[in-house]
Amino acid sequence: MWFDGVIPENETLEQWIQQRKTFRLKDDHHVYSLVRGSGKDQVAAFDCQVTNNWTKMVHTVVIVMKFLKKRLQKRDEPLETKIHRWAKFTTSNEISTDEFQTAKDILIRDQQKLITPQQIKNWSDLRPTKDEKGIIVCVGPMETAELDQETKYPALIQPNSALAKLIILLYTVN
Repeated sequence: MWFDGVIPENETLEQWIQQRKTFRLKDDHHVYSLVRGSGKDQVAAFDCQVTNNWTKMVHTVVIVMKFLKKRLQKRDEPLETKIHRWAKFTTSNEISTDEFQTAKDILIRDQQKLITPQQIKNWSDLRPTKDEKGIIVCVGPMETAELDQETKYPALIQPNSALAKLIILLYTVN
């Protein structure tokens, strides 16, 4: 549950949040620009410029997906028939590893909508192809190596994009 109000003087923000299982957004102006929709083909649903933290962005995707699942669950048609990835999300207040991984994939796929066919053509030497999760990955010389899938087939991300900056910050700060 989201909270935006006055905290009693005898409690800290952390105590208030923990006792009532709520969260508070620090900058309200970011909330409105986080999820967009304009009806155009080249618009991402999630705006990666609202934070400089990859983990927070992925957690935001989990929260949005859980919220949407709760709101849309009341319909007659099961959600899984429309989006099979809904099954990974629970209505629990905690985020599981599967939910985090699924949200990460959703975020990457969402940001890949911004890649133009001309860019794909320009990057043909990377041999871009879609994997089983629908993510555009690069197939290269590491294909035969004994590595995990994400290392063998890295996701294709636009250089200088907000998503690329989040990932770079993740690995340079840690």
